[in-house]
Amino acid sequence: GVIVAHIWPPYAYGYQGQSDEQVVSKILGTLRDMMYPPNCTSTLPKPLDALVTRWDTDPHSLGSYSFHPVGSERMDPLALAAPHPRSSPRLFFAGEATSLLGQQCVTGAVESGRRAARAVAGTAHGESFDFSNAAFSWDLPPPPWDVPRPASSSLHNRKAPK
Repeated sequence: GVIVAHIWPPYAYGYQGQSDEQVVSKILGTLRDMMYPPNCTSTLPKPLDALVTRWDTDPHSLGSYSFHPVGSERMDPLALAAPHPRSSPRLFFAGEATSLLGQQCVTGAVESGRRAARAVAGTAHGESFDFSNAAFSWDLPPPPWDVPRPASSSLHNRKAPK
């Protein structure tokens, strides 16, 4: 079996400065408390291996996903997604932080990537793209222009969700 424990801010900060062994021990203790009654004598088996990541200090990810603190507004991700400059966009943004449905998830990154790709393609065809009304890429109507797709890839031949 595999155990995955995802601890996000602000709770993850409580593990700073601890060794991997200390983190694993605390996680297993929490799991034991959740799964076994207090007077149970059974124990969890020790893991064969463990991998502890520290995304907030990893120089390649530095947090890896967005975190919306108390006081954030529901539509803030769309402000992050707004192209630059707004008058004649040349730079478009995507990523889970710009998604309303998939914040902190791969689905949000994919959804926002589709939205940004549509905006780039639309701009190339002289269309404007209203990001304030384009919360979800699958809510968009089909483009009026035909986008050539390679026939060799079944991924490119799938229809987008409606």
